[in-house]
Amino acid sequence: MCRQVQYGHNKEHDHPPQLKQALVFGQESNLPFYYRKLAGNIIDSKTIRHLLSDLEFLGHSKIKLVMDRGCYSEDTINTLFRDHVKFLVSAKMSLSFIHTELDAIYDTVRSFEHYNEDYELYCQTVRTTWKYTQKCPYKGDKLREPRRLYIHYYYTIARAAEDEQAFDRRLLALSGSWNSISLSCITTKTLSRRPLATSRSV
Repeated sequence: MCRQVQYGHNKEHDHPPQLKQALVFGQESNLPFYYRKLAGNIIDSKTIRHLLSDLEFLGHSKIKLVMDRGCYSEDTINTLFRDHVKFLVSAKMSLSFIHTELDAIYDTVRSFEHYNEDYELYCQTVRTTWKYTQKCPYKGDKLREPRRLYIHYYYTIARAAEDEQAFDRRLLALSGSWNSISLSCITTKTLSRRPLATSRSV
């Protein structure tokens, strides 16, 4: 186990020695039926490949993966497309293609027709195109082709209010720091302009 503890990357962006664990739950039972320990320096796309290989060996070739945003990467998505695996993965709003598609529906995402009463939130789905790439080691180039992809956007008023309050608190903190810096600069400048007191013998 100690050999698997390696320096790697994680979604917190710190880089201590770490160990990865793949854990799979049943869709209907909600119970874990598979886990595997992996070295901390193995990238996510290779983790997915190991997972798919093991599940196929166990007789689970037709699976659907639901993953958090820590699993998201271009290599991972390309791997899932290559192996024809259905998936649902959370993604960061900072991604360029997420922003681009959101701009087109920004004014309508909070429309009543998009409100889901069961979950008490607004949701809207956008169909877009994923720029799929696959390395061709024998040819020494890459296969590039479009793949169909759906983006599901969710909006909750409660979460939006929390985010806005957090943003305001951060602004207040930055404002306080800026005022302290400004006051310090003004005081320093004022002191530097004061005349020096000198003593002179009569």
